[in-house]
Amino acid sequence: MNNSQGFTRKSQLSSGIRRKMASHLRHKKALTGLRACSHFFVPNLLRPFSSRFSLSTAISGFTLVELVVVVLIIGILASIAVPQSLKMIENTKFQDAIANVRMVSHAQRMAKLDYPNNTVSGPLISLKAEPSCPSGGLTNDPATLMGCKYLATQDWDNYSYEVFVCNGSSGGTCCGATAAVNAVACAKRREGQADFLRALSGSDYASWTVAISGTGQCATAGTNVPNCPTM
Repeated sequence: MNNSQGFTRKSQLSSGIRRKMASHLRHKKALTGLRACSHFFVPNLLRPFSSRFSLSTAISGFTLVELVVVVLIIGILASIAVPQSLKMIENTKFQDAIANVRMVSHAQRMAKLDYPNNTVSGPLISLKAEPSCPSGGLTNDPATLMGCKYLATQDWDNYSYEVFVCNGSSGGTCCGATAAVNAVACAKRREGQADFLRALSGSDYASWTVAISGTGQCATAGTNVPNCPTM
């Protein structure tokens, strides 16, 4: 065997050795990757399903800061919405009171035409039975306005505003509250609700009063009280 043949033989042997070594390294890497995967997946598969998830990831909640922020936002919205809602409700009740006072003033004027010498004054209250008209006509009792059919019988105690039949400044606490008119009827907010309204809204709705004169002139009094509607 000459030198060239010997060199070729050695080259072939070294190439075969390198191929075997490369194949061995590939197999070793594959086994290493498979062993790593088995270490990660197999224990998880063998563990109970419920224990694969921690309590912190399964249950979430609000932090204290988040709860405080939500409470503050609700408080701000309530501080804006509650007074505005109360104002709308009170305006509606006051308009109802004005309508009742107008109705009573009409009844008082008609009764005055029939009985010019009789004077009626005092609060209108709910009656358990239908009142009767006295034989001599009207008396000082406002119930005779209903008994003699000048005024319809109503459940006056359930209204938010007390209604009074006035004889000038006498007849009720609101009869002289408005100096602009010589009142024949008036209405004012019931006393029992005054403190509640002041505490809840910061406004003195309990000071609102309305009075109507014998000529139909309307006047209001109180803190930020609405004006009488134009007729």
